[in-house]
Amino acid sequence: MLRTDNQMKLSEYGNLYDVVVPKDNLLRKIKENIDFGFVNPMLKKQYCEAFGRPAKEPEMMFKIMFLKRMYDMSDEILVDNLGYNMAFKYFIGLDPEDDTIDPSLLTKFRKTRITEDILEEMLFNAPQRSFGTLSG
Repeated sequence: MLRTDNQMKLSEYGNLYDVVVPKDNLLRKIKENIDFGFVNPMLKKQYCEAFGRPAKEPEMMFKIMFLKRMYDMSDEILVDNLGYNMAFKYFIGLDPEDDTIDPSLLTKFRKTRITEDILEEMLFNAPQRSFGTLSG
């Protein structure tokens, strides 16, 4: 079941990212310059709105898959890194104190949510997006 209650989370540790993730960090630059907001609407039809337990946000899962590809990590190593790598947590939108996901969720996301036709739609049929600049 896909959550639709976009409640804002407030963390007393949210400002920690300003201290531990440098302004010139590549993941900070990507997060600040690329809007991944297209992911949730594109994957909405892959989720049941009425049944099941609440799903992890598709945008967050997509960003985790992005990290997996970018850093060429196994699911288990990536999820382990998500537990303590503050740049990773910042990039995917977790608060510093938040728990990470189970590695099995990546397999499920890859096999049941991101299908070939969804990838094709994301890559070729999506409206043009402005990605800004990542240079310092």
